[in-house]
Amino acid sequence: MRRAPGHAQVHLGHDRQGGAPHGVERLSRQSRARSRGKGAEYAQHPFPHCTKGLGLLPREDALRLGVVGPVARGSGIAIDVRKDSPYAAYPDLEFKSITHDGCCIHSRTMVRLDEIFESFKLIRQCCERMRQIHTAEACARSEAPRGEVFYYIRTNGTDIPARLKWRVPSYMNWEALGVMMRDCAVADVALITNSIDPCVSCTERRKQGCTKPVLSRGCSR
Repeated sequence: MRRAPGHAQVHLGHDRQGGAPHGVERLSRQSRARSRGKGAEYAQHPFPHCTKGLGLLPREDALRLGVVGPVARGSGIAIDVRKDSPYAAYPDLEFKSITHDGCCIHSRTMVRLDEIFESFKLIRQCCERMRQIHTAEACARSEAPRGEVFYYIRTNGTDIPARLKWRVPSYMNWEALGVMMRDCAVADVALITNSIDPCVSCTERRKQGCTKPVLSRGCSR
């Protein structure tokens, strides 16, 4: 899908005034066309055979660790800020909160895949109901691709915030790796780690005057 609009490259010329050069409707039709009739082909692909049952995060452990986003929904937990505490335009939009109960790498991956098509539905509805949404809250939550992001801002009357902080999904989901990797083979560590879709730059930050990287609640990617 990334190849269709931008040849798998992220560049500033893709998003432009008036819309992206390749419309959402076109990408949605192409993606669905490619996915239809490929069930048998997918069943023969090595990915499901290599990932089903690997990196297990049982539902009870997911609840205990407080994981969020596709990591939680891949363990059958229907947690989604857009549904649980609707914000912005979400109360007016129709969409499903995707869950899979396999509790493994395959399950977490399928959640992310199915959410792509739900995103197309959301974009279509927003385009049809285009309107401005104003907010003046100091705290806010949103559902990012990796899960819940929490924002806090405090102003001091200037164009520079007095305090700005946000908690990102990767910060919360790292803890679950201890459960997922229990008794696993060393060769599976990288695959299990990638299944939580970690953003290292979100959690590896440097304090001012410190030369060593420290864990903090970083960027919202």
